[in-house]
Amino acid sequence: MSDATFAELGVSDAVCEVLDGKGFVAPFPVQESVIPEALEGRDLTVRAPTGSGKTLAFALPTVEFLHEPHGYPGALVLAPTRELAVQITEEVTPLAAALGLKTAVAYGGVPLDRQAKKAAGADFVVATPGRLLDLMRQKLVDMSKIEVLILDEADRMLDMGFIPQVEAILKFLPDERQTM
Repeated sequence: MSDATFAELGVSDAVCEVLDGKGFVAPFPVQESVIPEALEGRDLTVRAPTGSGKTLAFALPTVEFLHEPHGYPGALVLAPTRELAVQITEEVTPLAAALGLKTAVAYGGVPLDRQAKKAAGADFVVATPGRLLDLMRQKLVDMSKIEVLILDEADRMLDMGFIPQVEAILKFLPDERQTM
């Protein structure tokens, strides 16, 4: 734990209240390192062990960057598995909701229609590469206004053979964006 507070790192009062309610009183070292850099819009690569707080390290500056509802996807997290996508969404949703932002998750193995509708109107989308590519190719979700892209467990996506899908997704995203 750190001596700094989330507020001192630039996290809004509304989001700090959610963190307090979850028992997060001080940032972990990875969060203290990443949040200020991410809030400045820098592209980042972060390596830290499981359980170190990486999800909050990228989620907090992303919801702060978005800070108000847009009605279209402004942030995208790609995750290698359905389980990780769901876990990230569960962690991000209350933080985003504190600022009025909507979240959505998209992964394979479930009907496309409901995920597509929810993702199309969400501010913050978490998805597995294959499902997102399906949604994009069918023009069910527009990712052309993404301002923040997060590749969670990029090494695992590489190991699992997702690089062709990730490269295809990148072609749909704007060149001007923050990447973490």
